[in-house]
Amino acid sequence: MVAFASDDSIHSFFYFNDTQSILKFSRPVSAWAYYLDRKVDLRTQKEFPFTIPELHEHLSKIALFASAPRARPRVIHLNYNFGRVLQGEHSASLSPLCLDLEYDSVEPCLFRPPKKDIGVQIHGPNFEEYSRRFEKCFEALLRGDSYQLNLTAPFRCEFDSACTTDIVSAFLARKKMLGAYAHVTTIPSLGLSLLSNSPECLFQASLAGEQSINLWSMPIKGTWKVPVEADRKKINQQLLHDKKNQNELFIIIDLIRNDLSKIEHPRAKLLAKKLSLSVPGLAHMASLISVELSRKISLGQILSALFPGGSITGAPKKRTMEILAGVENYDRDFYSGSTILLWKKAAAASINIRTLQLDLNKNVGVYGSGGGITLRSEVRAEYEEMFAKVASFTGFFKAKSQTWGPDKG
Repeated sequence: MVAFASDDSIHSFFYFNDTQSILKFSRPVSAWAYYLDRKVDLRTQKEFPFTIPELHEHLSKIALFASAPRARPRVIHLNYNFGRVLQGEHSASLSPLCLDLEYDSVEPCLFRPPKKDIGVQIHGPNFEEYSRRFEKCFEALLRGDSYQLNLTAPFRCEFDSACTTDIVSAFLARKKMLGAYAHVTTIPSLGLSLLSNSPECLFQASLAGEQSINLWSMPIKGTWKVPVEADRKKINQQLLHDKKNQNELFIIIDLIRNDLSKIEHPRAKLLAKKLSLSVPGLAHMASLISVELSRKISLGQILSALFPGGSITGAPKKRTMEILAGVENYDRDFYSGSTILLWKKAAAASINIRTLQLDLNKNVGVYGSGGGITLRSEVRAEYEEMFAKVASFTGFFKAKSQTWGPDKG
């Protein structure tokens, strides 16, 4: 096991909660960034003309499971804007829609917290600003244009440390706070580091014989704070029976069942309607939905039906995404996109909530946060839930101050 040291090359860290271990993937044998009109070889910085249909074709050639277990880990980051393109929307994103990285080196990594706490200042929307956006969403619900909208906002995070290594170490050293799909990818040539503490699964798949695949999704809806850990069991039970949050979850269950049934066969099954999901400081509800697919299915077919995840859009997906594009007034970028890991016999994709997009040149990041808006929603409660999700991430660091928040609205 090696201790983490600064690295100026492309690399990723993935947390595996079954073994409580962190692995470093490095020395990419292939590294591409796909934009709206070009692709860039990140190892040589050479650019080539490229089109969206070619990106669809590229993803459609990636088998979910290769003929033999993959020896090299393949990491694919999808920008939320790629989801807009899939839904037929226009996107003017300047960021890559897709990052496709295949690594040659895998090694366990040990992280220690930095000797000094890293301070971070948070700047987010004030209550009046959020209320205006909330009201626009509520009006869309009253018109019947949507049943649920996942309204989000950007939070600017300014770190004291000028060292990205310290920021990553502070994050990954606290294993007890890491979500099931926690990971970090750093691409120096793009000035980009993605730190995701996601607990949410877009899909996970396993082989079910020579000819079939079991694929399941676990959408999360409903969030309550857990100020005292001793109260978690009671809060979990209260959340499971809360009508407003149940309504949020049930709407998304129907959406995900429909999305899964589009892939190949209309046979998606609800395995668990309501589950408690615990993360540090927060309680969630989740459901478990599965579908059986043939072995020949491609990653592109799955993404065309499932991406972006319904829990971070709302329902119906296409119309709700159009409404949100006009209401949110910012680019979600890689936040609420997905990260896919294909390696050995594993095929899994997260939904990138609790995710920071860090500018390596400035050590300033943007963290997205939000929640589902339904006719049962109350603006103050939704605003406070948004900040609770911010606190769940900034708890890895020392939050010095925030420009806006529930107590300053």
